[in-house]
Amino acid sequence: MHREIGPAAGPAWTRSWQLALDLGHRDGAVTEALLSHPYTRSWAVRCLGGDAPPAYLASLVAAAGLTERSDQAVPVPVRDGVALLPGLGSLTVQHGLVNVELKRADLDGPMWEPLRRIRADGLDVALDDTDPYRDCYGIPVAGRLTGEQEEAWRHVLPQAWALIRKALPTLARGIERSARVITPLAEPQGSGHYVAGGGIGALGVHPHAEPEAVAVEMVRGFRLGLLDVLLDECELYDEADIATGESLADTFARAATDALRHDPEEADRTRAQYARLLTADSLTPLGRRFLDGVGRSL
Repeated sequence: MHREIGPAAGPAWTRSWQLALDLGHRDGAVTEALLSHPYTRSWAVRCLGGDAPPAYLASLVAAAGLTERSDQAVPVPVRDGVALLPGLGSLTVQHGLVNVELKRADLDGPMWEPLRRIRADGLDVALDDTDPYRDCYGIPVAGRLTGEQEEAWRHVLPQAWALIRKALPTLARGIERSARVITPLAEPQGSGHYVAGGGIGALGVHPHAEPEAVAVEMVRGFRLGLLDVLLDECELYDEADIATGESLADTFARAATDALRHDPEEADRTRAQYARLLTADSLTPLGRRFLDGVGRSL
């Protein structure tokens, strides 16, 4: 990415790139935090396509570098009087500034607004309604949450998590280790086709009053993210066969979410879809082995 963007991005990119390298040499956890942030990929893909500013790299590097183990000041771009630190929060600064130098101690003052976090029995996620590249789910994301909406999430998410832990304990451990972000999606539900743009680190979820509905969306998003990770490394079907790809993803997700729904009709629909997939000509031998594993869980 540096070779493709760096030469044309100017000195700001070069400084941020070098700072990322320097911080990473001192503390490998900084590089890991930078690369593993769920929306780094969303920004990078758009940046390579010319649809996102290269300068945003400075915000990502600053968020990764402002660790409790470091007292080094890092430069952060400012937009409309706000310095955004992806995955951490935002700091209101003086209007008119283009950049600001921040240290970790600056995140303890009254102008600092951290991302809201929800913790429940091992689950520890940020409720992210600020990241400018969180709109990567194929479905519109919600805007800034009101206090009432935040409280609704704090009420329903722990209940949903309890349902997941009870019905799918192995999958719950995977979510517990991997998921860092819940991004609220906009209402109404059904306006688009869900894409696992946040991978397994960020899950896009609609607001629901019913814990089961939230649990189903969390599990579905995580399973689709898992499949995307697998497809990055393995060829399970001919990618030209879009219908088989969509059916495989849906069946893989439903094989888990059916354990939450306890709906015989939904379970029958999943088994029927699985049976149709068995006849798909575009599945590779590895894809058939994968599908066999899905079938054993039905």
